Amino acid sequence: MSSCCDNTHGPGYATPLDAFKSGSRETLLYVVCTRKGIDINTKDYMATVDIDPDSSTHGQVIHRTIVPHVEDELHHTGWNACSSCHGNTAKFRSHMVLPSINTGRIYLMDTKTNPRAPQIDHITGPEGLRSQGLSTPHTAHCLANGKIMISCMG
Repeated sequence: MSSCCDNTHGPGYATPLDAFKSGSRETLLYVVCTRKGIDINTKDYMATVDIDPDSSTHGQVIHRTIVPHVEDELHHTGWNACSSCHGNTAKFRSHMVLPSINTGRIYLMDTKTNPRAPQIDHITGPEGLRSQGLSTPHTAHCLANGKIMISCMG
């Protein structure tokens, strides 16, 4: 079976049907966990869930990457590269992009170095969005040229 990220054909698959027919089973799941409304002083995090049925930790949260700021409200995540880049072997999945709609921060999580325990690689503050007249980043999208587009609600 091929891997979505083996870097021999670029990230992802040529079509959804190709992914279904020849894709390997995922072993990890990254889930955004918001703390909004629970306790104002707690921080959001990205949970890593082991979904490998042959693993001793199957079905368990095996890591939490906690963001350093409160009230971020992490939202729709996206990969730095996806099937839009399929065929471009220079592109590969290595980071999750996590916009925070409440504060305007954007987190870049390194999932390549240690996929079971991702770490924050970079934080972009809200100043960059504000300087462009934007706010409230909502969803990260990878584009065919390898760039990342983040839709904003304001």
